[in-house]
Amino acid sequence: MDTEPTPVERDGGGFLTAEQRRRYGRYVDDPDQAQLDRYFHLDIADREFVDIRRGEHNRLGFAVQIGTVRFLGTFLADPSDVPWAVAAHLAAQLGIADPGVLKQYAAREGTNRLHAGEIQHAYGYRDFADPAAQTELIGWLEARTRLASERPGVLFDLAAARLLEAKVLLPGPTVLTRLVASVRDQAATRLWEALAAVPDAGQRARLEGLFVVADGERSSTLDRLRRGPTSVTATGLLGALHRLEEIRALGVGGLDLSFVPPGRLEALARYAIIAKAQAVARMGEQRRTATLLAAARHLETAAGDDALDLLDQLLGDILCSRRPRPRPGTAADPAGAGPGRRAALRRREGPARPASRRPGCGLGRDRAVRVPRTARRCRRGRRCHHPARG
Repeated sequence: MDTEPTPVERDGGGFLTAEQRRRYGRYVDDPDQAQLDRYFHLDIADREFVDIRRGEHNRLGFAVQIGTVRFLGTFLADPSDVPWAVAAHLAAQLGIADPGVLKQYAAREGTNRLHAGEIQHAYGYRDFADPAAQTELIGWLEARTRLASERPGVLFDLAAARLLEAKVLLPGPTVLTRLVASVRDQAATRLWEALAAVPDAGQRARLEGLFVVADGERSSTLDRLRRGPTSVTATGLLGALHRLEEIRALGVGGLDLSFVPPGRLEALARYAIIAKAQAVARMGEQRRTATLLAAARHLETAAGDDALDLLDQLLGDILCSRRPRPRPGTAADPAGAGPGRRAALRRREGPARPASRRPGCGLGRDRAVRVPRTARRCRRGRRCHHPARG
């Protein structure tokens, strides 16, 4: 197979990786059997459409173009630039002995383009330039970006799959990357505007105060609050509680942010937690306020969890360190008693007596047990010299 770029590869790739650019709109590996059966099977209508072509090379080339647009979502500049497995699979269905005749089909470029137009019209494929096709894709992308913050590369692959499903021919990679980036930027801007409008002036001022470096400190308040407790001690627990109290003093914990999908809020908070405070401070006003608000909500929950975890560990350590040891010669440790003490314990427990053979007492016939001197009632209400089971 040739490695000459296809029409959809001649544009730039933007944020695309080299692997995404290599795979976009072209064959990379041989399709597996399931893909051959799904995309390259010719039904009765396909066969009738193919059989009216003259010559084996035209019939095979036409069938290859049908399978290619189904599988890739685009037509190749060189229709013969397909895996041998594809050509052989289609040739077998058409009764063509030599799949190599496909090279003759690629020699006449005008025929290729004419056939591509016929296939596009007959099978209902639309150009990406169709305004309706673009509107549908933009609406679909906006719905996804509202719910979750997905990387642009992931959105690009999803958009390409969406176009293939909707029978829209793939545009160049730059066109699609620009569209994906534009939709993501617009969704982010709307989110920042909505979040920035929630806190009042006093709450915004307290959020901006997170960038202040207090006297005697080497880092900002935001950097200090992002650090959790580091020692499982009473001092560490006191510091964790002070941290929680300081975060709650921002006064944003009770704000209603239910209109924001949790995934979008988490993405903003995650960036604020890992980014440098200077980078957050250089953001635009609306984006900075939205980012700080998401970070404060996240930190309040995290600080509460940290304080509870630390308290749980401290209580566990205290209980383990103060667990009383059994005194020798007691019921908890009879082995530590001397001979006289063990005899006294046996006298208090009572003599070993054979098990009662009364029905319902629940013990075996040949077992002997030590029972207290006070007799108890068995399950049938009779008095016996041992406690009934159950």
